[in-house]
Amino acid sequence: TQTATPTPTPIIIPVVPLGLGELALLSDETRAWFAANNFSSTSTIVEGGRTITYVLVSSLSRSGFSVPMPDAAAECKLHVTSFGPGVTKAVIQAYGPNAWSADNLQLENSSSALPGTPVCLFQVDRMDDVGKLMNDQPFSFTVASNGNSLLDVTSFSSLGGTAENVVDAGGKVTLSADKMSFDVSATHTSAFAAVYLTPSTTWAWWLLLLLLLVPLSGIVWWWHRRQPLIVIQEEVYEPSMEYVAHHALHATPNVTPLAVI
Repeated sequence: TQTATPTPTPIIIPVVPLGLGELALLSDETRAWFAANNFSSTSTIVEGGRTITYVLVSSLSRSGFSVPMPDAAAECKLHVTSFGPGVTKAVIQAYGPNAWSADNLQLENSSSALPGTPVCLFQVDRMDDVGKLMNDQPFSFTVASNGNSLLDVTSFSSLGGTAENVVDAGGKVTLSADKMSFDVSATHTSAFAAVYLTPSTTWAWWLLLLLLLVPLSGIVWWWHRRQPLIVIQEEVYEPSMEYVAHHALHATPNVTPLAVI
């Protein structure tokens, strides 16, 4: 009598874990299977209004990785410069700035915390070879400036979309020396929203006032320079020597007449 070989229970896993933090909810076994079966090479899937890229970090050059974007986010030029130490695999989901994206990332209750419409909206999950999550490692990327001078980057670190500014969390956002891009460093990865900012209107008014005062002060200076200098002098009369000599010769002597006896 032959004993039937039991059929192994298949591991059911979505091809792409949806939503913020969904990959972290998988069991270690399932995540290990996911890491082993989806990263034979770097590849990108276009699905609806998003792109999903499986990045085989170990195969990348030192120049980093330019993230493919959906059509709705064509303005976003995103380039990862460092995936962090120990990271060999990553899943990057890039979205267009719309309500569908916020719903898929479960950020519909947190998008109001943003200072404007994001130019880049993306999620990053990182692992090692055996599927261990490496999201707490530092992460660096650049965003094209497109002529802007200020960029706000917000991260959403948990299910429910708790918003935190990257700089407040210990990261940095700086405009590059050539002003072509912003260099961003984050202390961890999750979902990110990058928003271009305009300079403060208060500073703009002060700058306008300064620009008005500078030429005005020049006009006042020029006006005073062109006026004649009026000096009032008190004239002191000094008689000439000829006048003194003339009067000395013709002056009537002051003689008291003698009394007649």
